[in-house]
Amino acid sequence: MIDEKDTTKSKEFTCPNCGGKTSFNPNKQVLECLYCNSVVDVDEKRTATEKSLEVLFKEAKVWNDTEVIKCNNCGCQEVVTKGQISTSCSFCGTNNIVKTSQIGGMKPHGVCPFTKTINDAKNITAEWVRRKRFAPNAFKRTAKSKDLKGVYSPAFTFDCKTNTAYSGRLGRTEYYTVRGLDGKSERRSRVVSFSISGNYQRTFDDFLVQAASNIPESTLDKLAPYPTGSSVEYDEKYLAGYTANTYSKDGRQTWAEGQKKMEDRIKREVLNKYDHDRVYTFDAKTGYHNVAFKYLLLPVYIGHHTYKDKNYNFYINGSTGKIDGKAPVSGWKILSLVLGILGAVGLIVLLILIFSGVLG
Repeated sequence: MIDEKDTTKSKEFTCPNCGGKTSFNPNKQVLECLYCNSVVDVDEKRTATEKSLEVLFKEAKVWNDTEVIKCNNCGCQEVVTKGQISTSCSFCGTNNIVKTSQIGGMKPHGVCPFTKTINDAKNITAEWVRRKRFAPNAFKRTAKSKDLKGVYSPAFTFDCKTNTAYSGRLGRTEYYTVRGLDGKSERRSRVVSFSISGNYQRTFDDFLVQAASNIPESTLDKLAPYPTGSSVEYDEKYLAGYTANTYSKDGRQTWAEGQKKMEDRIKREVLNKYDHDRVYTFDAKTGYHNVAFKYLLLPVYIGHHTYKDKNYNFYINGSTGKIDGKAPVSGWKILSLVLGILGAVGLIVLLILIFSGVLG
């Protein structure tokens, strides 16, 4: 639990009508009082704009309107608005939460606000759990009703123009038919190799690179896409009632990772131009021009469930409702299915034998 001595007075977003606590409402895109339902408009929304790459390497502006809390169980660090108290970790569910003086990193330039409510997320979770046919019943009963938490996950997007000079040697299998001395035809194959070279130009717009480590990157990729093109300028009011995950990969690291991913995509697109089934060599040199970036917060709902001392997390895109996660598997349910299939096969075989007169 958070040390009571370490809590600070909230500077934050109280209701102008009753003085109660407010939270960001994804449906209305406003702050809403949790007590009297009064609403407070978020400041005028402006589209988040890209910054030059030089800013990425120099920017040192930090979140002075937030605080960082740390889970002593899993090590997760989350950013909250000043005075906001989180009683449990969004990632493992334990209550071993303390405040830390560690800075939460570069201040975001933009936010993709939540548009799915917590009730939307619960309904999506219930449907996802229902489809987990082989999950244990104990998991299915509790996972769908487990509290969900809204967390903003950090990411960088990059815009740039690229020019790639490439060369290589590919191979293509060709088939031909020959007729033997016995008059029979025989199909044979040969590999024809050939050289390639050229220039390939490609423009990338809002190329997304995840910057969090608490959520598996493969999961974040499955939850994509996000409406990054319509992201709005960062305002701490969007965090009211939510937390934000600090990035584990800074701008330099994400740009280096982004370049590698762009080059991998360029390679695939270049090779797709040629009819081939093997690659002997491929060399490419890519130049990057007019590079710009945005540091964004992406909305994710996180649910967790402990089953037989193992934690299972599931994640929901707070903009689109896409869901991904893992669930335990019941050995008894799989065994029952196998036995049912074997029984059905056995019955079919028995009926065939009877009608064929073998067992008449």
